[in-house]
Amino acid sequence: MRPVILRIIVKGLILPAALVPFFLPGPAAADEALTLAIHPYLASTELIKRLTPFADMLGAGLGRKVIVKISRDYQDQIDLVGADKCDIAYMGPMSYVKMVDTYGPKRILARLEVNGHPGSGVR
Repeated sequence: MRPVILRIIVKGLILPAALVPFFLPGPAAADEALTLAIHPYLASTELIKRLTPFADMLGAGLGRKVIVKISRDYQDQIDLVGADKCDIAYMGPMSYVKMVDTYGPKRILARLEVNGHPGSGVR
């Protein structure tokens, strides 16, 4: 199955006013937990604190446990996502471009949006 990116609205839940990107390549069997790979853009403890409620909500909706895994570094996440070794991922734009250069494109279903505008909100 080809990996895809799915973005889910999490306004006020995890990352304020953002659409969060996710890959759903499907390497886990239906009864196994899914892995949510996150690039280390904040301290691991902060990312776990912010994303565990979302992982729990996503898991409840999917009927499967979702485990948050913070990648060691950006390259680790690029390799995990590119080689389809995670089920779900939040990925920044530069990491995505590098992943595509190395592993080939993944279909994007949505993009980051801040206050109704594409991008990070930085102008």
